[in-house]
Amino acid sequence: MLSLVPQDTQELFRKHRQGLVELAALITRSRSLAEDIVQDAFLQFSKQNELQTINAPYPYLVGIVRKLSVQAIRSQVREQKVFDRSVNDKMVNNVESLEASPETTTSINEEYETFLAALDELPAQTRRAFLMQYIEGMQVRDIASRLSVSVGKAHSLITEGALHCQERLRRATQ
Repeated sequence: MLSLVPQDTQELFRKHRQGLVELAALITRSRSLAEDIVQDAFLQFSKQNELQTINAPYPYLVGIVRKLSVQAIRSQVREQKVFDRSVNDKMVNNVESLEASPETTTSINEEYETFLAALDELPAQTRRAFLMQYIEGMQVRDIASRLSVSVGKAHSLITEGALHCQERLRRATQ
């Protein structure tokens, strides 16, 4: 499993900050608020990562950003309600929750376990190439260099890994 150390957390921040800001801005409709939310999300992530190893850091971080964004919207609606009597409780309660239901959470966990099992079934070099591409975000040419294979072979390994995982997930959901 992947585990992060502070330097890895900084790299995660540099790599995904822009996309997470876009997500938060989409939810909150405020770019400046989105920037604050992403900063807070990374602080929460860092604190949590000190307490336990986070096996899927990016999805975990996305969850924090979504949660903080919804909290910010709810807070804005509540503040508006205090200053504007035309806002009623129904409007506050109708802010859509992005938290998953227990059934959805169970389904996601089962899919995640299936995905991890599929990864374990892959040959070591295929698994490594797949993870370098999709988890570390490396370019195919860099993967080829790191694995000492041709670019075409690296691409084949990545494709093979992706197809295997997709097939395992497809069979699990039937």
